[in-house]
Amino acid sequence: TRCGGTVVFVDATDSDAFGTVLAEVEVGPMPDAIDLSDDGQYVAVANERDGPDAWGKCLVPTATPSISILDASGGPAKAKELYRIEMKDADTGPREPEGVVFSKDNDLVVATLQDSHEVVLFRVSEMAGKASPTSDDVKIVHLPANALGAFPWPDGVARFLDAAGGEYFATAGEWNDTFSILDGAGTLVSTT
Repeated sequence: TRCGGTVVFVDATDSDAFGTVLAEVEVGPMPDAIDLSDDGQYVAVANERDGPDAWGKCLVPTATPSISILDASGGPAKAKELYRIEMKDADTGPREPEGVVFSKDNDLVVATLQDSHEVVLFRVSEMAGKASPTSDDVKIVHLPANALGAFPWPDGVARFLDAAGGEYFATAGEWNDTFSILDGAGTLVSTT
């Protein structure tokens, strides 16, 4: 009812502690997806905040979609939110983060923005010095419509390497049955 959000760290070891809640950290409203950097230092959280302008789930006017970055270097008990990047609405709709993934360098974050048909890319290191980062401070790439003119409503995002070791990101177009591939600079390589 408050349209809040929490990241919950749970013990997943093969022991009697399995399932024990280790810590809870407040993040932005309605977290939808989460990823942990390969080095275990950071957690990225896509705080979707389904608002009244789209589906009416969050009626709290002060709540905004965002991406939270947590410092997890000290373990779950010491995890804390470093910053939250608030998403401003686009001309194509509200920027609501859906999926999120770290690059292999543990610094680049790529997330889908479903209702605005976009992908956002930013570096953890570059956002760290900003007092209140917003979508104005990150790279945003608009994804194309399919051959029939339907836009993608991108949902999931995954990282992969090609045969030469180059890193790419694939997004799933939930609405128009496409997937798009981007490189780490945000260049759209293909849409299928």
